[in-house]
Amino acid sequence: MVALKEKYMNAKITIHSIWSNRNPGQSAPSYSVEVEAGKTPEYALENAFVYTNTDERPEGRSFCSTTSGDVLEMDGCFWLAETVGFHKLTAEEAAKVLVLSSRDTSFGYADLKAHKLI
Repeated sequence: MVALKEKYMNAKITIHSIWSNRNPGQSAPSYSVEVEAGKTPEYALENAFVYTNTDERPEGRSFCSTTSGDVLEMDGCFWLAETVGFHKLTAEEAAKVLVLSSRDTSFGYADLKAHKLI
């Protein structure tokens, strides 16, 4: 059995940039980063969020910086970036979110549920 610390030592995270999507209805453009992972998935997600919000971010200005409403994917799990923290999505919820516009996703999970978008 792999220890939790070892499992999350280096995390590859795919950023699904809803804010960079110029064609709502089509899947959001994506790119991947590798970050220090720490002991929890949230630690790795936060590292990816911070890393992709710098002037030296991996794809430069080809993509918007990661912000609330974007989806991060790690180890087959999907996470919605909230205004504070992350909300884990089911695969079905993620599939629906990935084709929405930033107008729809930026207010977070509770808003998506309230408006029956997921």
